[in-house]
Amino acid sequence: MRKAYVVGANTHVHLRKHGIPVTDTNNIVLLDEEGNPLGNRITIPIPVKLLEKKDKPQFAKVLALANKNKATSISSTVTTKTSFVHR
Repeated sequence: MRKAYVVGANTHVHLRKHGIPVTDTNNIVLLDEEGNPLGNRITIPIPVKLLEKKDKPQFAKVLALANKNKATSISSTVTTKTSFVHR
């Protein structure tokens, strides 16, 4: 049996939990026995509940993957926008 963090849930409007984004699918981050994420990138927004726990070591690796991808997508967006500026 594996451990996982729920980062998005497909739930009914009356069953929503505060801090977990509602998506079309159920999204989790799978962990190995040592608490390391099995994947190498997270492409969806991280819930507020996990972001509040960023100081705890068991969440640090998951949040590091999410922050790295967020920085990459922001820099590529900025590059795209600046490349189409007409002077």
